[in-house]
Amino acid sequence: MTIIRSPSVVGCPTGRLTSRRLNSGTTGLRKAARTQRKPIGHGLGKIGFLTTEECPTMPTELEIKAHLDTMRSLPLRLEKLASSIGTTQWPGQPVRLDLPSGMELTPAERAEIQERLKQIEAILSGKLTANESAKARLSLLTKMLLAFPAVGSSSEAAAKARSDVYDDALSDIPPWAINNAIKRWSRGEVPSDLALGSLNFNFAPAPAVLRKIAKYELAPFEAQATKLRRLLKAIPIERAMDPTPIPQETKSEWGKVFPIGVRRM
Repeated sequence: MTIIRSPSVVGCPTGRLTSRRLNSGTTGLRKAARTQRKPIGHGLGKIGFLTTEECPTMPTELEIKAHLDTMRSLPLRLEKLASSIGTTQWPGQPVRLDLPSGMELTPAERAEIQERLKQIEAILSGKLTANESAKARLSLLTKMLLAFPAVGSSSEAAAKARSDVYDDALSDIPPWAINNAIKRWSRGEVPSDLALGSLNFNFAPAPAVLRKIAKYELAPFEAQATKLRRLLKAIPIERAMDPTPIPQETKSEWGKVFPIGVRRM
């Protein structure tokens, strides 16, 4: 009998153990899990097998869910501001985002938007380093591929190739979104508006399918981040209607912001 650690937090095995018998007919990642445990590779790495000691401490599932629920949509006031943004284009100049007269952002509102954007970006990144994300992704995908039978060849080479393809397809997706996507698949609750065609929930989803479901989880936060960035770039309509070029800003290699003046010929 092989002892496999059962994840009780998003993407991270804990000290709680469950036993699972892996018989001689077990294939793919099941066979790999029975015969060896390998650390994740270099950099983001490819999928191997983690021990508890190699897994970093990560937020619990309840903590993540609570944060996602409170941050899923913009407050009504900010939503109205974002919906009020217009555009102005002067020849030879970048498009200007503008706010109606009397609706320009106050310093307090700008600070609030910057803080919220920071929190949204943390959600989109999963609040983890690249190495921590890779390990969490590994744990989630290993668990999924152990739970669902593999389609096609069952050799160890095929299992490794399969796991590498999943890792490549999901390398830029935060672990919480992968976890939610796997849960949707396990429950057969894939949104119909994803137009994925006929799905067989008896097998693991294809890498591209799992990615689309995970991106569906990310979509509200990506849309919100776009709105917040547009708000921060928006200027009063009065300034937008003035054809005088607006100096652009750039960051030096040290992160300091400098205005770039417009040279008149």
